[in-house]
Amino acid sequence: MMIICTYNWGHEDEMPKIKNRMIFLFALLMAALFWPGLAASQDATPRRFSGEYSFYSGTPGEWAVATKRDTKVNMSVGGPLALRMFQSMGAAATQSSSCVEGEEYRIRDQLMCTRDKTTGKAECYFGFDLHSGKSVLGTEC
Repeated sequence: MMIICTYNWGHEDEMPKIKNRMIFLFALLMAALFWPGLAASQDATPRRFSGEYSFYSGTPGEWAVATKRDTKVNMSVGGPLALRMFQSMGAAATQSSSCVEGEEYRIRDQLMCTRDKTTGKAECYFGFDLHSGKSVLGTEC
């Protein structure tokens, strides 16, 4: 003996609607699962940037001409890269607004980024001691 169980949907035209909803929900689920991975892979694409640099010896604020025994390089970047860096440093970064009025500062270890409160433009500063390979603060406040 065979038992066949069927469900009466009420109307034959409702089955395609339910099928379309299921396809939509499946597509939405797949997009939610894979979207972060797609965004991350697009974000990792190398991009060009421009900035400024200078070689020196001593410490920021007391800079002297670079020597064979003491050579450091400080670099600064601006534009979208600096703004992204400033934002990515987040609220946990040491924050100050005491250096220049109208600018916000965020500092993490030897990286300092600033953002103009009026224009929104940002700039980041960092540096390296070329003899030790260690990072140094690339500017002074």
